[in-house]
Amino acid sequence: MIMNKLMKFFIICAITFVVGLGLCLGGVFSGGVDGINKVAEDHDWLDGSPGKMQIETLSNQDFESVEVTGQVEMVFVGAEFMTTDSDWHLPDSLASTIKEDIPEEGTVLICHGENVAAPEYNIEDGVLKIEGGAPDDGVVSMNFSSDDGVPKVVVFCGDRMLKNITTSNNWCDVVMLGIAFENASISGSDNDVFMEAVQSENLKIDGNCTDVQLHGAFHGTVDVTTNDADVIIETSVNRDKYAVDIDAEYGDIELDNGEIEIDGYPWKYSCEGGPNKIIVKNSCGDVEVFYGDTLYQ
Repeated sequence: MIMNKLMKFFIICAITFVVGLGLCLGGVFSGGVDGINKVAEDHDWLDGSPGKMQIETLSNQDFESVEVTGQVEMVFVGAEFMTTDSDWHLPDSLASTIKEDIPEEGTVLICHGENVAAPEYNIEDGVLKIEGGAPDDGVVSMNFSSDDGVPKVVVFCGDRMLKNITTSNNWCDVVMLGIAFENASISGSDNDVFMEAVQSENLKIDGNCTDVQLHGAFHGTVDVTTNDADVIIETSVNRDKYAVDIDAEYGDIELDNGEIEIDGYPWKYSCEGGPNKIIVKNSCGDVEVFYGDTLYQ
């Protein structure tokens, strides 16, 4: 019985290898990357190169909230990071192009490959709405370029305080650099959420296999749910200003630069405080929390 299963496994591996090799050779003999792109035009199951990056600039946009859906990576940039010293967590080639002329506050950059559909956008009642395409399930990617092909939207917020930020996008990262917001709700799977030098009143992250790194001044409630991922929270607010409730099933918990460490059952930690809250639920992942009065010790 075991031998039969092993035989089936090796047969499947062999078939997969042959099919993959055939696709690669077919691409090469039909004109390399250009040939693959031509084949991809006629077959929905094949995805070729995203092509040269296109940047559409929307200047002087008047919005106070942002709503994002679909497959698009988001980068929010505050005044502190509107300099040539930052790469905004973007590919080097794209960051270098943007640095040639740093956009002003209120500018939105829509970035996508010439062979990739651009995200749709509009502003309605003060809300900037970004809608990316749906994920291409079941599509074989033959992208040999350095760009991952996922459309990216860069929002230069400057000093403005955003009221609400809502994102729902799988396999697409969310990056916030030096911005301030009242409320943010971020959901998705198989992605990263990264914040640096942000100011937040309320933040909720609902992810699946979503790594979370939060650095800034977090007031109100920080509520993070994820699994099979790591969570790091560094807040400039002192620890006595927080009530904390952490459930890191099968993961390690570290607080106050190692003053508190929990690396076994029941993988939980809680303490009273206030008026702010930190709530983390993370299965099979580590959780680290650092407060203002211990962050730089």
